[in-house]
Amino acid sequence: SGAYKEFRQYFPFPGWVEHDAEEIWRSCVTVIEKTVQKARVPGKDIVRAVEKYDLIPTLHSEESLAAFARYATREIGVAVKVDIGPERIGVPVEQAVAFVKSIAQHPKLRMQVINAHPNVPGKGSIGDCLDWQYRRFVGICDELEHAGIHVPFRVIASSKILRMTGTSMVLNAVDPGAAVARFVQREKDD
Repeated sequence: SGAYKEFRQYFPFPGWVEHDAEEIWRSCVTVIEKTVQKARVPGKDIVRAVEKYDLIPTLHSEESLAAFARYATREIGVAVKVDIGPERIGVPVEQAVAFVKSIAQHPKLRMQVINAHPNVPGKGSIGDCLDWQYRRFVGICDELEHAGIHVPFRVIASSKILRMTGTSMVLNAVDPGAAVARFVQREKDD
């Protein structure tokens, strides 16, 4: 199963070509979604694979939640990805608390991770944009705690962007990209 979507190329000078990274990303997302839809992997098979290999799936839509709620045969720890910023993928901020509450009500689903990937605009104040996204994410975490829903791991992950902010946006989990990059660097140094 496969899919294809073209994206524009810009030729500002003879022999030069430029691309719009956001357009490439949107094309990738579209192609992946179409490929998955064409493959029609049954939700039951996905849930069985998660149970067999003890994985933590990321739920980001009502459809993904419905599949795990329907087919889980034992307790499964799940992650929820929240869309906290401009043009990101995940549960919209406005729906995140209700979405996590619906997971918490299911006897075979257990919240393990809530995460988000910040994004910055091409123009404007990067610091203000990141701060706005961070406050939105922390607000969701606080609201969940207040509702009695404890999520053990909370992380905002985007190695490139978090390098801009130092430790000011670190919560209680590790950005896997940063951890892998540091591990690989240490391997090279040894």
